[in-house]
Amino acid sequence: MVNFSSILRLTSVVWFWSAFTQAAPSEIIQRQGSSKLVFCHFMIGIVSDRTSASDYDSDMQRAKSLGIDAFALNIGVDPFTDTQLGYAYQSAQTNGMKVFMSFDFNWYSPTSGAQAVGAMIAKYASQPAQLTVNGDVFASSFSGDGLDLATMRSAAGVPVFWAPNFHPGQSDFSQIDGALNWMAWDNNGDNKAPTSGANVTVQDGDTSYINALAGKPYIAPVSAWFSTHYGPEVSYSKNWVFPSDLLWFNRWNEILTLAPQYVEIITWNDYGESHYIGPLSSPHYDDGNSKWTNDMPHDGWLDMAKPFISAYHAGATTVDSYITSDELIYWYRPTLGSLDCDATDTTMVAANDASGNYFEGRPNGWQTMADSVFVVALLTSPGVVTVTSGGNTQTFNAPAGASAYQVDMQVGQQQFSLTRSGQSVLSGASLKDISSTCICGIYNFNSYVGTLPAGASDPLAPDGLASLTAGLHVSTCSATPSLGTAPAAASSVNTGVPGVNPPSVISNTTAIGAGSQVLATSSVGTSVIASAVSGPTAVSPSLPATGSGQACIAGTGPGNYAGLCSFSCNYGNCPSEDHDCKNLVPIGARVGRFDAKPDFAKLAFGKLKAWGSAQRENASRALPKAKPSSTAARVVAVNQLKKTAKGDDKLTADKRVYLYVEAEAATAAAKFPNGTFFYSKDWAIGRVLDAAAKSLQVANVNNQSTDEAEKLRVFHVEGGRLLDFNEKVGDVLVSGNKIVLLRGVGPAVPDLIVIED
Repeated sequence: MVNFSSILRLTSVVWFWSAFTQAAPSEIIQRQGSSKLVFCHFMIGIVSDRTSASDYDSDMQRAKSLGIDAFALNIGVDPFTDTQLGYAYQSAQTNGMKVFMSFDFNWYSPTSGAQAVGAMIAKYASQPAQLTVNGDVFASSFSGDGLDLATMRSAAGVPVFWAPNFHPGQSDFSQIDGALNWMAWDNNGDNKAPTSGANVTVQDGDTSYINALAGKPYIAPVSAWFSTHYGPEVSYSKNWVFPSDLLWFNRWNEILTLAPQYVEIITWNDYGESHYIGPLSSPHYDDGNSKWTNDMPHDGWLDMAKPFISAYHAGATTVDSYITSDELIYWYRPTLGSLDCDATDTTMVAANDASGNYFEGRPNGWQTMADSVFVVALLTSPGVVTVTSGGNTQTFNAPAGASAYQVDMQVGQQQFSLTRSGQSVLSGASLKDISSTCICGIYNFNSYVGTLPAGASDPLAPDGLASLTAGLHVSTCSATPSLGTAPAAASSVNTGVPGVNPPSVISNTTAIGAGSQVLATSSVGTSVIASAVSGPTAVSPSLPATGSGQACIAGTGPGNYAGLCSFSCNYGNCPSEDHDCKNLVPIGARVGRFDAKPDFAKLAFGKLKAWGSAQRENASRALPKAKPSSTAARVVAVNQLKKTAKGDDKLTADKRVYLYVEAEAATAAAKFPNGTFFYSKDWAIGRVLDAAAKSLQVANVNNQSTDEAEKLRVFHVEGGRLLDFNEKVGDVLVSGNKIVLLRGVGPAVPDLIVIED
């Protein structure tokens, strides 16, 4: 079985997706009363830092828009479980979703936990968002063979539709109401990748469960990927893959043929095992998975699933008539399997192998992954699909409906296009190249997923990156997202005809980011593009040249300098010292970062460098030198912070964000002041600055002076940037973060750029 760790955590930064399409509530209710339902496994054990039901709204809304009927809420025995379940049930009710509990028997005991399982079911049975089947409360599990079902049902005190992840031959299936098959990947029968002598296919699992259930409802698994690569930097070391490749496409087609009563997608948010289909920006703490999930969104798999889910609900055996617009979904690994990373990979040493899932070097089963670029075409009519991977170009005649293609992957840029009758319909280059070097020094067998038309940007939030550098054997990897951003939707152009606008087009427009581009073209129309960006957006004439006709626009540095280098580059001046450049562009490339002033960047970097040096010299003080490398340690650190932090006692616990606060030397008249404080997540950063300055006794003339040389600004260490006065605490900071007060470093960099070609 796959082992899940309940010590994973999420932060309360709320993810916002502005273009979701909700199904009408009546449609959801009708589906939930029908025989076919789609569930998605959601890890509650990694959302301990969510502070209200609204923190779940984005997940609920996006899942609902795809046709997912209910989240299976995986729970352990953590002290925060009840709080988070309350939020999840409330959000589901608000958003017209259903939820049910899935008890994780890595933490519950099958021999002594029946009473506890029943008691939890009883506690939430009457919640309006609780999924029921013919009036019975629906509940499931991860593992749990041998559970005393009579005791569980008695403790629940209500009729329970019990559909656990029990295993044929290990439990009495006559005592259960249905069953979940977890193994959504071909395997060797012992929780590893298949071998030539041992291959248990997903279809074999279907047959085994269907036979054991003898007509009772079967919950068939669907998953897109599996790869995990934890080394000795954590206590739960594991390192293996299951064959994935075109699994997402092939399995959904199997589901339409199999037509099980229920389907469960594995998973929404298990980032550590790379089978997440939910957004990277869905709030979560980093348990070490950011080493292989940073810059690796999977949102395109959501797009691919939507018409298949519609077809499944309708009882159709083909998806073709449920495709309403043209789209290409593509995915691939970031490096070739032959790339040798032994010298720098984190797993090249011994680690805890109590689970039997730890292997040194390349993950166990890596040979079952093809070195290919995979493309699924969802087309309203036939077209020609062209895929270019590095120097390898392949063209396919794609029929109307859904079809899949596989191209040998090569190092370099990945490009895709769709044409009809010689006219371009979709065309673009991926934000992520296939690399010839070991990214962050490790073997990364996760998948990058993209789409045409390009989807919205989906970066990890700061807490989702907190442990990226822990255990790395290289110093060239920065805990920041580095992808560019896809162009935003084109603005409307008035044609003079009421209610009619021409088709939008993005023509030769570069989505500017830290070293990535998207070139998207269409056959008609023209527009002005407004692109929201995070990170460097233009090349300043004053950027340091490298001597090769190129200038640096992004990079990192040692220790705390990672964020400082990022900050300085944002202002158009990557420093020439203590800085490892990560992105070069030709000198003379497009310039235009509003009124960013390189002098401010130099000044700010100098101040921050002095602050960082003082941290090293002042090593005896109580402030943490970096975030703890394990999730458990981070939780302990935040709990300790809560004991010492000062603030307005009238603030309720769910509103508080606990921070370490410092002031750079030149900001104050004395030594480097510091303290621990809590502020309301609803406060603007400007209000935090005023309160922090007062607490640290730092002169604050922001309201009396217009001279930037005298003004204080707030620098977010984990985010590597200055915060705007109008930003909300809850949107940009989480408990355990550190902020620094700086004077005379200039305004925060604007987030919105308007580019006109």
